[in-house]
Amino acid sequence: KYRQGIFDNPYIDEEGLELNSDEHHALAVEIAQKSLVLLKNEDLLPLKKDQKIALIGPLANHPYAMYGGYTAPVHLQGSAKWQQTVPKRSKTIKEALEEYAEVEFQPGCVIFESAIERSVFFPGEVEQQDGPLAKIPSTDTSRIIDAVRTAQHADVVVLVVGDLVGLFQQGTTGEGSDADTLKLPGVQEELMEAVLATGKPTVVLLVSGRPYTVNDAVKRAGALVATWLPGQGGGEAIAQTLFGEKNFSGKTVLSFPFSAGAMPYTYNHSKKTGGLPRQSAFGARYPFGFGLSYTSFTYPAAKIKNDTVALDGEIEVLATIKNTGTMSGEEIVQLYIHDRHASLVRPVKELKGFARVPLKAGEEKTVTFTFKTDLLSFYKNGKRIVEGGEFDLFIGSSSRDIHHTLLLTVEDGVRTLDFDSWNDRSQVSIT
Repeated sequence: KYRQGIFDNPYIDEEGLELNSDEHHALAVEIAQKSLVLLKNEDLLPLKKDQKIALIGPLANHPYAMYGGYTAPVHLQGSAKWQQTVPKRSKTIKEALEEYAEVEFQPGCVIFESAIERSVFFPGEVEQQDGPLAKIPSTDTSRIIDAVRTAQHADVVVLVVGDLVGLFQQGTTGEGSDADTLKLPGVQEELMEAVLATGKPTVVLLVSGRPYTVNDAVKRAGALVATWLPGQGGGEAIAQTLFGEKNFSGKTVLSFPFSAGAMPYTYNHSKKTGGLPRQSAFGARYPFGFGLSYTSFTYPAAKIKNDTVALDGEIEVLATIKNTGTMSGEEIVQLYIHDRHASLVRPVKELKGFARVPLKAGEEKTVTFTFKTDLLSFYKNGKRIVEGGEFDLFIGSSSRDIHHTLLLTVEDGVRTLDFDSWNDRSQVSIT
């Protein structure tokens, strides 16, 4: 750090800081909006402004609900009040939805009965603490009945469940706050079951730092949205998108497993052996790269410019995407690769490129991925190498939804890459 000059001027210029500007807040809303992932929609979304909405859930109006670990609101819990750390322009989901429609709110439950009493400690900076540190989620179900009554008198329910972030067991997710189950913390599962049992059309918003299984929502909710932890622009982004002012375009950056028993599961796993049945719980309900939209897309064509290349050659892959719906949207086109035969067992597929493609209704565009054979390399015996052979190239809208499979042949041989100059990036152009 000294060599990099980090300590030449160790203190920030407080007068030079620009906080809460219009530009910064607009960017926060845009980032949050593009990260929202629509997992399920049975024609319930977008919502209508003349609908009476029952907003239910312990995170729907919580000031810390949408913040991740090491953001100021979370990191300073116990040493500063939320009014001092939450950005002034930030809106809760309740505050944002109230600008669009009539909303009646009930928390239904709380995640923790008490607030954070102290700030996070740092191991090594204080004396060893062996006492109980974890905050225990509430088991109180007495608030659920009020939530059910509110749901019964509404046209549609927006149910907000998930995580309250805290560091070192002061929350349900965050650094040092691991979980041994993928069920929702506290009594949120009971709340969700009771609300869905009313039969009212329900949108479930999963505000979380991990992929909970939420089996009831998968089976019975009319819509399911993964908002992740969208930060200060989250409330506005969620409201804009639920009411159709913006379109969903986010894709999952991890897999939503069928159950905790499926873990560890990743889309880029390697097969252990052929010819044996796969464990039934192994896999994902919503795979890596998945996400729906208010519009629809097709992939009419894909091709490789040169399907045979040298060991140090360059590859061009072209894919055509069309918006076949009635609303403008953005599709994230994904390029995966599988090495058919290698000296080491290779993953079933690996993401090697992606492109966010904006398309008006009826519009068609072509994405071109350009990359060196370096992108096909892997480590073996301390060296990074490219082996010749056959490779499957997949064009998909997720790691599971593959629309085109192309065959690439790399000329025989083995090439060792220079650690300082190998190129592991694909270049993307959209026309």
